[in-house]
Amino acid sequence: MARHSPRHTWHSLAAAMLLGAAPACVRTAAPLLPIPLGADPAPLTVAAATDPPTFVLRHIDVPADLRQPYNHTASIAALPDGTLLAAWGAGTRELAADTAIYLARRTPDGTWGEVRIVADQPGRSDANCVLHIDARGVVRLFYVEIFGTTFCEGRVIMRRSDDGGRSWSSGRPVIPAPCTMIRNKPIVLRGGRWVLPAYVQALYATQFWISDDDAETWRNGDLLLTWPPNLQAALVERFDGTLWALTRRSGADSFTWQAESRDGGVSWALRPRHDLLNPDSALDLLRHSSGAWIVAYNDSPTQRAPLVLRVSWDEGESWSRPTIVADGDGRYAYPSLTESPDGRIHLVYSDDGPAIAHAEMTLSWLTE
Repeated sequence: MARHSPRHTWHSLAAAMLLGAAPACVRTAAPLLPIPLGADPAPLTVAAATDPPTFVLRHIDVPADLRQPYNHTASIAALPDGTLLAAWGAGTRELAADTAIYLARRTPDGTWGEVRIVADQPGRSDANCVLHIDARGVVRLFYVEIFGTTFCEGRVIMRRSDDGGRSWSSGRPVIPAPCTMIRNKPIVLRGGRWVLPAYVQALYATQFWISDDDAETWRNGDLLLTWPPNLQAALVERFDGTLWALTRRSGADSFTWQAESRDGGVSWALRPRHDLLNPDSALDLLRHSSGAWIVAYNDSPTQRAPLVLRVSWDEGESWSRPTIVADGDGRYAYPSLTESPDGRIHLVYSDDGPAIAHAEMTLSWLTE
């Protein structure tokens, strides 16, 4: 690991002071160790791959009175009846005081509509929203309320909906730490534990937060300090219960960080994945019901294009050739993935600022 720069060291000290962390709580990432496998995983099935290869790309249409030039950090999730929800931040620019959280609904017949504002603190920015729908159909919206002029001056808020996103509880802070941001969705482990990927903005360092009471209260795992820095992790659970993540890399080089945890998200081992490029931009992971893993990211060392998808049938050990979803002179970035009940894969992403794009595809389109 390279020596930390003076600027990075100062950020480390500042964040430790903000978090009130004891020295033992701020750890450099451990080396990756062999992970013993448990019982053989269930055989993978590819039923969804027998559907005809299909790919449809559209944009989420926003009513004229709500349109904004900045649309970013979208998140997508599917309700049990096949309805899709998409949320994102929209305003005049990043961190503008008018930036609010928008929510759109797509009915099972394929029509996007009902775009409305679901979180907006007057005179302040709301950012980095994440949608999660649990097995009971309860929708949770996580996002960051900015109470200053920088991302470090923010707090993670959660709202809950028991009617498919039509009405919402009031927002409440859920992570008891300042300068903490989120980007990707939490997952619920087979044992019921929630694990939410987050990161400390001042450090660009990943920190997973854990809940064992159905997302009511949260405690932090280890702070993962690396050089180059890592942030905005995307997370899946392996068949043997190991947690596996990919994270954005910031600064020097062009690789993606891979992280693994064998204790439910508390401690992690990291190593670089040079076969997955990263231009200092967000990515996402999806574990499909067929057993396939799908990663969405920008396949470039420097640019936020092209946006590609790749498939793994061996839990992240190897990946298929990249399939391009969007390419060109613009930026097609910050992807979010979900699977609808019919097995179709849905991807939303920022289409160079003015719009949120939605791509819908069958698994067979990715694997043909």
